[in-house]
Amino acid sequence: MPQLCKLAYAIKTSSKLAFLEWFHILDELSLDAHMIPHDVCTCWNATYDMLNFAYKYKEAINQITNRWEMKL
Repeated sequence: MPQLCKLAYAIKTSSKLAFLEWFHILDELSLDAHMIPHDVCTCWNATYDMLNFAYKYKEAINQITNRWEMKL
């Protein structure tokens, strides 16, 4: 789970390269364009939302982490 939090942070704060690539991958896979939700300790449902998102979008997550030029 910490890796998923780091991935979400890296995509959001990247210099547009990983951010644009994320949405390109989602478009290729015909998935709805959404960012990975953050796990926030003050929101009781945040962990569930993040893990549920990861389960539904696991192919997109695998594709972006497998691309060496993204350095994720």
